[in-house]
Parts: sequence; C-alpha cells; structure tokens
Amino acid sequence: MIKKVIINHINDNKFLYIKVCIFFIVGVCLGVICVNSLTEENLEQSKNYFYNFKENIINIENTEIKTLFLNSFISKIKFVGIIFLLSFTIIGGLFIYFIDLYKGFSVGFVISSLLKTYGIRKGILFAVSTLGFQNIIYIPCIILFSVYCINSCKKIKNRNVDIKIQMLKLSILFIIILIISSISSTIELAISYKIFKKIQVFY
Repeated sequence: MIKKVIINHINDNKFLYIKVCIFFIVGVCLGVICVNSLTEENLEQSKNYFYNFKENIINIENTEIKTLFLNSFISKIKFVGIIFLLSFTIIGGLFIYFIDLYKGFSVGFVISSLLKTYGIRKGILFAVSTLGFQNIIYIPCIILFSVYCINSCKKIKNRNVDIKIQMLKLSILFIIILIISSISSTIELAISYKIFKKIQVFY
C-alpha cells in the first residue's frame, strides 16, 4: 500500500523529482569543487577534524550513546523542520530547492574531504561505514518530503487547496519523516559506528 502510494507520487511529480535531484547533485558537485580548491592549511584542518572524529567513535562509551543519538536526531529535525515550515509559505518552494542544494553540498564536501584525507579506497570505506547506511534511508526521504512540500507551496499560492487539510497532511508526513529520521540516527549508532570500530585498524 505505502509502496504504491510512493510510486504514484513519483509518477505524478516526475518533473519536480528531477529538479530536486538536480539541485542535490549540483550541491554534491559544488562540495567536491570546494574541497579541491581548499588551501593546504584548510586541508590540514580537515584532516585534524576527521582524526578527532575517528578517535571519538573508537572511544565511544555506552553512556554517551544517548547523547550522540540526540545530537544526530536533532540535526536531522532541524533540516526537515525548515522544509516543513517553508511548505506553508507561498515562496517557500524556491528556498526548499536551495536547502536540498545545501544538503548535497554537505554530502559532497564530506565525502570529497574523506577521499582527500585517506585516499580513494580508505576514504570510500570511511564514508560508507559512517555515512552510507543511514543516508540510504534519510536522503530519499528528504527528496520525497521536499517534492511534497514544494507541491504544497504551489497549491497554497494557487489557492486550490483547503489549508487545514493540507496542514494536516503535511503534519502527518512530517511525523513519519521524524520517525524515519530517528531510525536513521539509530542505524548511525547501532550499525555504522560499530562497523567503523571493526575497520578502524586500517586507519
């Protein structure tokens, strides 16, 4: 049932999905370009950041897991929450595109920085183990939610929708995305970090 609804939504909004994906991909490319233009000093700072990040993962204690989960979840809530709030505005759709661009930029910047720091093989391994699993779930949800919210902006602008019903639909979808975000954060801690602990000997 849910699968059918998602497929129908994609088919009905192919052009919007393409536009959102283009903005995301352009963001990834800009992130890569930005890393390639960094100075040696900036690259050294990036290396120090990833080194500290690696050490924090390796030395993580069970008592810190709750805090890490909350930090991860809150960062996702902020991102989704901005898209959600923009969906109730007339011009919010335009800003949602640029939020997806920024998300793509973040992904491209981090992955490219890892490749610069550790080389292609180790960099990919680092990226997949720490970012890959949770983002397989999270990024498609962001794209779907973005398209739905852009549609909402258009309907509000054209005044061809009951505002209360639209708010209810958006709120329900927002809650679903929050649940998925919590699952993504759980995967980040329960799977990704544990996998990285096992492969950290390569670093």
